[in-house]
Amino acid sequence: MKKLFIISLVFITLLLSACNCSAATTNTPGKISLADYVTVMDSSSVLPDSFKPVDVAAEHLTRVELGLEPTCSEITAYLSQDSPQLIYSYYAIFEEPTNQSEAEAKLKDEAYLTNAIQGSLTTGISGVSPDDVLTQINHPVLADYAVSGEGIISISGIDHYFNLFWFRSGKVFVYFQSFSDTPVKQSLEPLAREALNRLSQYTQ
Repeated sequence: MKKLFIISLVFITLLLSACNCSAATTNTPGKISLADYVTVMDSSSVLPDSFKPVDVAAEHLTRVELGLEPTCSEITAYLSQDSPQLIYSYYAIFEEPTNQSEAEAKLKDEAYLTNAIQGSLTTGISGVSPDDVLTQINHPVLADYAVSGEGIISISGIDHYFNLFWFRSGKVFVYFQSFSDTPVKQSLEPLAREALNRLSQYTQ
């Protein structure tokens, strides 16, 4: 499970950083900054008690170690042993309109999203093909634009599930993803809505 989580996280973050966007500017009081991820991405109030925070530094899953662009916040992650399920999230701040357009184009590109889901479940895993992944893309109504997706694949008789929920709010792009080995999994939409509610406390 942990190996799949790391492979997925590396794959998805490399895809999202491919636009090579410029770094965010220094924040002013009340203005959203990358340092505010501690508050914005805190999902503890909407997660069941079975989910515990993951020490991403101890697990070598920091933004720098995963090769994320300077536009991205640190990773926030939770693990539930009941499911088991891993949920991880972060956001990016794109100051330039061109970079914002590029990031939103990815949210609207279903082929890109399908590739992201398939790659997250198959990259680095021998004996499986992206075509083996069953995918589904949806477009929930949230913020300026939102997309959700799910992928399922069977490896050695065990089903693996990958979910994503991404949305844009102004110049902030928020990314939630999860891995689970059981079909009973925590929905990411309540977490995304809570993050949007927290974002509304800041100016952009």
